[in-house]
Parts: sequence; C-alpha cells; structure tokens
Amino acid sequence: WLQLFLKSNPGISLRKPESTSVNRIMAFNEESVKTFFINLENLMQTYNFSLSRIFNVDKTGISTVQKPSKQLGPKGIKQFGSKTSWERGKNVTAICAMNASGNYIPPLIIFPRKRLLPAKTRNGPLEAIYYVHTNGWTNKNCFLQWLKHFKLHTNSSFTNPVLLVLDNHYSHISLPIYNYCKHNGIVML
Repeated sequence: WLQLFLKSNPGISLRKPESTSVNRIMAFNEESVKTFFINLENLMQTYNFSLSRIFNVDKTGISTVQKPSKQLGPKGIKQFGSKTSWERGKNVTAICAMNASGNYIPPLIIFPRKRLLPAKTRNGPLEAIYYVHTNGWTNKNCFLQWLKHFKLHTNSSFTNPVLLVLDNHYSHISLPIYNYCKHNGIVML
C-alpha cells in the first residue's frame, strides 16, 4: 500500500523527522510571533537601526563525532566498526552572530573541558574567542564574555546602538547581562 501511495503522490516521501522540543513548539505561536514583530517595529521607530546595526545571535552544537557513512562489509557479521574521534557524541558549542547586511562577528567557541589547552585554539577562525565549560554548553558567564567580544567588534554605544535579536535561552537572561547591554548601547530583542 505504501509503495503505491508514494508512487501516486510524487511530492511526498518517507523521511526521518528532525527532533523538535515541546518547549520550542509551545513557544512558537501566533501571539508570541505577533508580540515579537510589534516589539521589533517599536524598536525600529525608536532607534532607526540601519541594516549594518541589526544582528542575530544564536548558538549551535557541533558534534565532534563523525557519523560513518554506509560501507560494504562481509555478510554474516552483525556489526563492524569505523574509526571516529570518540564513540559517543561530544559537542563543541559555537556562538555566532551576523548582521542584516551580511557581516559577522567572529564566533565564541566552547569546548567541553575544564582547562583550555593552546592546541584547541590553533588554526581556529580569525579573531574567535574560546571558552571552556564541563559539558561544552553555553551559560550566563559565557554569554557575558561573548557580549564583551560583540561590543568590541560593533563599537556599540549610546550614540551608536546596535539591535541584537536572540532567543530566550536561559543563558541570555541575567541582571549582569541586562546591565552590560544597557550601559553599552546593545538593545536586545
């Protein structure tokens, strides 16, 4: 039945869905989107940001374990191995920002370690900064370090503010972060 259905509906295919958390699904609703655009419009009217002064920031986890591709192997053997850097996934997190005119801020890279070894930063992106955290994830202190790096690259100030569009991740919300942005011309949305 499935094969006939797919053959008669060429626009549909059997695919593996991307995992989406319940929190993300619940937060993405009509009211939240409407509120976001109302706030954006108010900020644009207040500050009249140019494209080069509007930045979007987000973080991404980069797996250090490569997923082996399919390989030819002997029949009758249940499994065979392929060389990877680790057996289980370890994530390195990168905090990246780009503005509406296409320029980017060098990333902050977070390694899952207790100490930062110089070898980890060798041949990294130009002007990137590095941070360590036991699980390789971002936190409030790490994000504050990134904001200082961001200010350095944008020259934000009261007379030359920037708009920083970000999600509501817990690492973005703290009094020190709010105060730093308020005193350095970084308007967060």
